[in-house]
Amino acid sequence: MRFVIAIAGTFALFAGIARADLLVSSRLSNEVLRYDDSSAFVGEFTMGGNIVTPNGLVIGADGMLYLSSRDGGQILRFSGSTGMFDKVFAQGPQMVGPSGLTFGPDGDLYVANSLADNVGRYDKSTGALVRTFGLPGTLSAPIAAAFGDDGLMYVTSALNNRLVRYDPESGAEQIMVSGGLLAGPADIKRGPDGLLYIANPNNNRVTRFSIATGTNNSFSQAGAVQFPVGLDFGPGGDLFVASFPTDAIVRLNVRTGASKGIYIPSGLGGLDGPQYLLFIPEPGSTSLLMLGATTVGLRRRHARFRSAARSVGAATNGQ
Repeated sequence: MRFVIAIAGTFALFAGIARADLLVSSRLSNEVLRYDDSSAFVGEFTMGGNIVTPNGLVIGADGMLYLSSRDGGQILRFSGSTGMFDKVFAQGPQMVGPSGLTFGPDGDLYVANSLADNVGRYDKSTGALVRTFGLPGTLSAPIAAAFGDDGLMYVTSALNNRLVRYDPESGAEQIMVSGGLLAGPADIKRGPDGLLYIANPNNNRVTRFSIATGTNNSFSQAGAVQFPVGLDFGPGGDLFVASFPTDAIVRLNVRTGASKGIYIPSGLGGLDGPQYLLFIPEPGSTSLLMLGATTVGLRRRHARFRSAARSVGAATNGQ
């Protein structure tokens, strides 16, 4: 229950903050663009760093922005408040086509390496590779990862239409969904309801996966979004979706999946091929502190599930 309370508090506080700017990785223009809560273009957020095909975006517990430079094969770190380049945080031979980013309950950075068919775990302090996840043939172009409220990691695999679960401690894996409504699954985000929301560009659909039941059902209503790629929950708890070919950001009602209209108009500020989304609170907001509380709660929750996850891994390895 500690984790559930922490994450609920995060979303409740986030929904009520006075300002929440949106960062968008504009893949085809090699920029990270910033928009304010009125959908107005603010400017290019990141400065320096030699970005080559920007993809995943995430804020760390240190308040820094981490960005995957997909074709540069690097994770770049920037100031979360000014956007100034800090350093190359991680790179190496296992990092090929880095895409989605997420921090785990251990505080380490998890990177979906789409062209290496693995997810890499990188030390939160040094950026050194700790280990990789993904047995041969299981992942094919992993795009993003998210941790569920069970403390386990869920990874989208685009070319074989899979959702794969990993125990971050043992590395045990299990294919949770194969095919069905998954169609080139891209970004994945845990929602305020504990469900996992998945962008499926090849069928113009956002689905949501229930950890409790193992089912993956449609969320977005027909015609709500075209070729969805990146996702993030923002003000009001609604789901915001990057529509790659239309160069726009769409807002979906968090309860019904219906479109609430275009949040960022096509091409605004030079937006070209929007990939990943990240809402950032007003500098100094206590929402950043709540993110830390969420991580602590998840770590405690994960300890309870560790033995159960190992049992799942043993069964999987025996198949």
